[in-house]
Amino acid sequence: MRIKSFMLLLSFICIFGSAYSANIVSGSVKQDKISVLETTSLQNQGTLTLAAATGDSGNLSAKDKENRRVVAIAVAGVAVILGVFFALGLYIYVAICLQRIAKKAKTEPTWLAWIPVANAFLMCKIAGLSFWWLLIFFAAGIPFIGMLFVAAFSGYLWYRIALVLNKPGWVGAICAIPLVNLVIMGYLAFSTD
Repeated sequence: MRIKSFMLLLSFICIFGSAYSANIVSGSVKQDKISVLETTSLQNQGTLTLAAATGDSGNLSAKDKENRRVVAIAVAGVAVILGVFFALGLYIYVAICLQRIAKKAKTEPTWLAWIPVANAFLMCKIAGLSFWWLLIFFAAGIPFIGMLFVAAFSGYLWYRIALVLNKPGWVGAICAIPLVNLVIMGYLAFSTD
């Protein structure tokens, strides 16, 4: 559980870090109050530059601008790398859970859990649904309503999978709730009968 919390925290850092660094590069960071960031380089009249905190690039020298740009690119790079590792770890977790669920349900081939589109076919096969149900995922392109259709279908699909595994149907149905679905997948995959 600590690892999941840590991974969630890292994903938020990645998202906000890349957005912040993109604003630094474009020079659009603005704050009403000057807080912690002060540079020690003195300007012509001996005042401290606070441009790093205010986003005011007019008072920065060319070297300071370049340093600021390099730091922003480094922050964005670290955020992207952490985001990729987080997404890869999440994908591996979901694939392992789906593969174990398929083994419990005695549905072959279990290796389909590792292929991005084929794992949806495997889920339909475990639930005993026709593959035509997967056309509902195309509704995701419709703003708002499509998202509701996909969430409802996901809940129904996991409801059927939970019933196949002799678990209460409501346990699978709450897989329509984001982040809860990760816990439920783990429960369905690793619980004993």
